[in-house]
Amino acid sequence: MDAWNKYQERFFLRLESKENWTEFDGKALMMGHLLETSGTSAKVCVWKDCSKNALNGLAICELHAFNEMNIKK
Repeated sequence: MDAWNKYQERFFLRLESKENWTEFDGKALMMGHLLETSGTSAKVCVWKDCSKNALNGLAICELHAFNEMNIKK
């Protein structure tokens, strides 16, 4: 689990197996949730060399919001 952050939502999910559960990477799921809850605008992400649509209310896409700016919701 990530470090506690009172502004971050927590999710629980059932994994297919107990094997290697510590290696599970949920980043794609969290970015997908960010995209679903925020939606995208017609504007293009301002990050250098990125052509994805920006999230509503932001100038950057979900990839850069999550990975670079640590925006989770």
